[in-house]
Amino acid sequence: IPRGTIEACIKLWGPNAPSRIRRDPYTMLVNEIPGIGWKRADALYRDLGLPLTRLKRKMIAAWNGLREERAGNTWEVIEVARKAIREGVGLFICGVDDDERERNYARAVDLGIRAGWLVRNIDPAGGEWIAEHGKALAEARLAFHVQRIMKHSPLLPIAGYSDTVKLSEHQLSAVMSLVRHPLMILAGSPGTGKTTYAVASIIKRALAQFGQGNIAVCAPTGKAAVRITDAMHSIGIGIKATTIHSLLGVASCHGGEFQFQH
Repeated sequence: IPRGTIEACIKLWGPNAPSRIRRDPYTMLVNEIPGIGWKRADALYRDLGLPLTRLKRKMIAAWNGLREERAGNTWEVIEVARKAIREGVGLFICGVDDDERERNYARAVDLGIRAGWLVRNIDPAGGEWIAEHGKALAEARLAFHVQRIMKHSPLLPIAGYSDTVKLSEHQLSAVMSLVRHPLMILAGSPGTGKTTYAVASIIKRALAQFGQGNIAVCAPTGKAAVRITDAMHSIGIGIKATTIHSLLGVASCHGGEFQFQH
């Protein structure tokens, strides 16, 4: 185990760190101790001779699989949780038939739901969906705030876009459709002019309406922030874009939960 991992455990748990980890090595994974992933935590669990058939081990395998899913989905079909258990723990034990394995999967997921680590949702057609609790909570918060924002009136006037920047008829139609709402999403593949729409038209109009001191531009990554800054500067907009995290001012982050100044 890397030295930094050991130091992080001691910082978090003090002198109780060794006994806590011997009792449950997965506690390092759950608390996002650096240097600890599923494989390392599970290897330590096995090395310590802890019960391989323990239901909590299977539940954490399902939770970790849903948490680390990289396709961008919040909700997954139940098979994704089962696959995470199969790959993380393996239930192909001699003498255990398919029905018993299915019951093991179900019990592990049910434990995760009772413990608040997982969330289950049944769609109108009866389909079962599972989500990691943190992702489901983030999605619910996002939906709440989208609904809240959509109750406001649009801030930018529709008239005047044609003389702000030279746009094609199609581009002008897209921009005017956007500004009819308080929350705007412009999607499209690379090269379709999204930066032109957003920077040259919408931001210029916002500057004329509210002044530079009241406008902020941010992007998910530093690279994207540099690109949008360059695009703005090329048409005379003197705003420097930042990352979203920098704009909001990260105060702290523990266990994947960010706290912001704004």
